[in-house]
Order: sequence, then structure tokens, then C-alpha cells
Amino acid sequence: MKGYKHIIVIFLLSFGYALLTAFSGLNTYDEGILLTGGMRVLSGEIPNSDFSGLYPSGSYFFIAPFIALSKNSLLISRLLASLFFAGNCVYIYLFTKRVSVSPLAPFAAWIVCALWCGLPSTSLRAVFIAIFCALTSLYIFTSSTIPYKRKNLLSFIFLLLCSLFRWDIALYCSVGLSLYYALHKSQHKVIGFIVALLTLSIISIVFPLLFIFSLGGTEAFLSAWQQTLLFPIVDFPHYRQLPLPFFFPRWNEEGRGDVILSTIALWGLCTTFLYILYIQYRKQTLQSYTHNPTLFITLIIFTLCVFNQARVRTDFEHHIPALFTGCILIAALLGKGNEQLSLRSLRKLTLIIFCFIICIPIPFKVKQISEIKNYSFFQTATLGGVSYKNTISYDRLIAFITEHTTPNERILICPSGNNLGTSCDILLYYATQRLPATQWHEFHPGITSREDIQKQIIADLQKNDCRFIIRQSVQRSLEPNLSSRSISSNVLDIYINTHYHAIQTIDSYTFFVLNISISKP
Repeated sequence: MKGYKHIIVIFLLSFGYALLTAFSGLNTYDEGILLTGGMRVLSGEIPNSDFSGLYPSGSYFFIAPFIALSKNSLLISRLLASLFFAGNCVYIYLFTKRVSVSPLAPFAAWIVCALWCGLPSTSLRAVFIAIFCALTSLYIFTSSTIPYKRKNLLSFIFLLLCSLFRWDIALYCSVGLSLYYALHKSQHKVIGFIVALLTLSIISIVFPLLFIFSLGGTEAFLSAWQQTLLFPIVDFPHYRQLPLPFFFPRWNEEGRGDVILSTIALWGLCTTFLYILYIQYRKQTLQSYTHNPTLFITLIIFTLCVFNQARVRTDFEHHIPALFTGCILIAALLGKGNEQLSLRSLRKLTLIIFCFIICIPIPFKVKQISEIKNYSFFQTATLGGVSYKNTISYDRLIAFITEHTTPNERILICPSGNNLGTSCDILLYYATQRLPATQWHEFHPGITSREDIQKQIIADLQKNDCRFIIRQSVQRSLEPNLSSRSISSNVLDIYINTHYHAIQTIDSYTFFVLNISISKP
């Protein structure tokens, strides 16, 4: 019973920590993608058939009923994000308890995980839901108390759920499951690993495609294959690759705080992996670090796989998936030989390293929380209960759109000028409860910068009689990759300038109306 009390306390503290920043700020991109996609599903549209996106379709179907139940409130998204964060923190505690010889290590892993992984403001992202499903699958499969057939079935179900949110995380989970199976159960370890990995990997990739095929047919299947699989593997690295961080900004206007955090996260995890290799090289036994070597090795490999998340996008937020399970490894290594539940029994070097790790994120979080006092609350129904520094102008923006369009009217929100390969405010669709007039509500480098895609967008505008366009003035990408060097087609720019005219500008948003339709509906 005492163990359950610890779990409940850790869950509540993690949930409360996430709530500190859950109801402030706007994530106009990642959160906007999920919420706008969920809104489109509620209207009867099918992902990869009626609208496009880089995420597998599960995210949109998952959030859709919550949007309906909450009457389109943004608060439900933040509550869900807080719950998943707390759930992931609990798994870090439980996994560390399974592998570490130190009774202090689970609490240390949880503290580090909560402080570091909870640094970004709390908003819903598909990757954190996928991480939760992956950790659930691994935890069930590596359990010694659940009956064999039942745990296999449950673990497999959560692997399939994971693939619906992020097939890459499901693939990494497949590696972990296959490795644990080979080390723990298989008589022929190498063959057992290869067979299990091939089986689970193929299922992880094919299942989300078959799911969308069952809903949208062959066209949706091929679209999903292209958008969620081929583009992220083949083209995404060229348009989004970032240099390795080393404390100093890598391009103009990159945040100093982000590059410091990403530097420490990247090289901290690399140091952890190198230290593990050093242990193996010196032929030291893992028994001094863990009483469950098989699970410990599985978590090492899973963390190394998820670390691929930061291989292309080396900013701090893309290190967080690996940091979750990385905290388990760090705590287990620092807790070597400490079998007493006492801080005094820890070596001085261990204490110094641990204090260094937990002290770094604290000032960043304090600064983040202190800025909230200068925020004001939104007055519009969809964003009510959320605070932000520019609520007045954003409320005006929402009011202007809702006043000049009908509820069933579709609109387009896109970047201004020759920046059509740059992301913009996707959350505005959800905030105004207006459906996009085109398949592409997400403008992304390498996709919407292409001429053929822009021609399809124009065809969608004509098909849906789009009368109202909002163009956001966004700075052209300064990142050292193709997002800043490639030339975007100007086909859509020319079409908008020819067929629409500007009527109002609010902050960085300019409103365009179709030339033949000037009056308010």
C-alpha cells in the first residue's frame, strides 16, 4: 500500500507542476495542428483524404471527442497535456524502482524528469501521448506479476495505439520489446530479436496506414504513406536539420536559453551513453548499478532510439522524449551501490552532479511562471480561462473573423509575402471555429512551398468558395537549412493578390476579402 501512496503523490505533484503553466501561453503550431485536425474530424472529414498532415491520424481522432465534450474549450487540451505529463513522470519513477539498487534513485529520476521535461509550457503534443503509450507497453511487457498471455496482449494493444500517434516512437518501442524478449525469453537471442523486431516494426508502420485505408480507401492510404512516412524520412531532414548545439546561438535570433538547455541535454545524454560503454569496456558488472540488467539494457537501447528524435531538430523540446527515459539511466548510474535510504550515504561527487542537474532548469521555470503575472485572460469562449501577453489583440483578431464570416464558412490562414514554406498560426482556425478552406491547414517547408501544392490549394479555395483569407506576417526562416535557402513558389501569392484585397490589419495579421464579395454576410 505504501508503494501506491508514493505513486499517487508523485502523480499529483507532477500534475500540479504541469498545471503551473498549463493555462498560460499559446502554442499556435503543434497544439494548433492537433486541435484543428480534431475539429475537422468532428465535421466529418477524414485525415489524409480530406486534409493533410505530418502526424498519423490517431491524434485527431483522440482529441475530437474531448473537443466535443468541452464545447470547443482550449482548457481540455491543457488538462489532457498535464495528465499525460504526470503519467509519464509516474512511469519514470516505476521503471527506476524496477532497475535501480538505490531506494533514492526513483525519487531522483522523477525530480529530474519533472523539472526538465516540464520546462516547456504545458500544451498537448502527439509525441508525449505516444511516449505514454510506449512506456505503458514496455512496462506491461516487462512486468513479472501479470500473466504471460495477458501482458503480451495488453502490451501489443498499447504498441498499436502508439503507432496511431507517432509511428517512429512505436518503432523504437518495438526495438525495446524485441530486445527484452530476446534477452529474457528467447533461446536463440539474435534470431529471436531479429524475428520479433521485424514483426513488430512492420506492424508499427503498416497498422496506422491500414487504419486510414479502412476510413478513406486507397487514396487516403497513399497520401498517408507519402505525408507521414516518406516526407519525414526523405525530405524533412533537409528542411529542418539544425547544427549541434554548444551553448551559443546557431543562427540569428535563436533564444540563448533554448540553446543552453539543448546543449546540456544533448551532451548530458551523450555522456551517459559513453559512460555506459566505458563500464562495458572496463568489464564492470551491471549488478552494481541495477538488480534487473535485462530491463536496464532495454531502457538504454530504447532511450538511444528515441534520441533519434533530436538528431535532426536539435532544439531543446526535441530532446525531451529521450530525456524521459534518460532520467532513469542517469539516476541508476548515480545511485550505484547506495542501498541505504539516506543522502549522507551518497558520494560527494554524486551529490554535486545531482544538484547541478536539478538546479539548471529551476531559474528557467521561475522566469516562466513569473511572466504569467503580466498576462491577461482571453475573453472569447474558445480560449476562455487561458492567459497570454497579447490577449486583447488576439481577442480582436478572433472577433473580427467571426463577425465577418458565417459559422459554416471556410477560411484560409497562411503566411504573407513569399514565405509560403513557413509555418504560421494554425490555432486560429480552432480559436475562431472556422474550418480551413484547403487540405493544408499546416504550412510546412518543402510542402506548401511547392508549386504543385499551391495549385491544389488554389483549386480548394475555388471549390470551397473561400471569401476570407488571413495572412500572417512571419519572418522568413533563418535556420541554416533548406527552409531558409530554398525558393518558394509564388503561384499562391499571385492568385491572392489578383483575386483578393486587404481590408484590415491587426498586429501581424492582414485580412483579405474576395474582390467580388466586399460586404459583410
